[in-house]
Amino acid sequence: MLHPYICLNINTLSKNELKHFQSQWNHLVKDPYLPQQYGIRFRRHGSFEYNSATGLFIQLPSGSYEQSKEMNPVMGGIERKFQPLDLDKKALNTLKGILNYGTMLFDVKGKWKMHTHMIRIPSHVSLIGWPSPEGVHSDGFEYIAIHLIARKSIKGADTTIYDNNRNKLHQVTLEKPLDSIFAEDDKVMHHTTNFMSDNFGYRDTLLVSWNKVP
Repeated sequence: MLHPYICLNINTLSKNELKHFQSQWNHLVKDPYLPQQYGIRFRRHGSFEYNSATGLFIQLPSGSYEQSKEMNPVMGGIERKFQPLDLDKKALNTLKGILNYGTMLFDVKGKWKMHTHMIRIPSHVSLIGWPSPEGVHSDGFEYIAIHLIARKSIKGADTTIYDNNRNKLHQVTLEKPLDSIFAEDDKVMHHTTNFMSDNFGYRDTLLVSWNKVP
């Protein structure tokens, strides 16, 4: 990438393909690690290895996910073990296509490990959605991507990109399916505002991170 971040829509799916992929977010499970004061979050997690020599994405066995307390003061410093991805073959192929877009955009070479998080954050009249309870932050990886999968009946969820001195660089609201943010995680920080709903709503996202395998 020419810049440390880029915002664009990457939806090349047919209407039926998109609808099928979005339906996979109906099978997430409650995140047991999110403190109660930050609302409710549903999630599944998976990891993949990518090798630029073969161009293949190999799904790895379900494992743990850990961030430092410095990177994530709310949930960092502990080993989190989430329920694994539960995708059918069609949805898994869609996911790999999204992962491939990122690896091409970042022009990664060699072997890389990717973490993928399917997340749904619900909201209603008395429940605030908290996308970023840790505040302005980086995630602790080389590259990250935030993909909107769906948003229903919510107000807010505006994402701001900052430099590492917390100077505001750009603000965007991900509104359409596969509106996406790609970023070099060590060069920028980010934050997404809380959101509300007058009835019942939710925000579904796919979060991806890349680290090179030594």
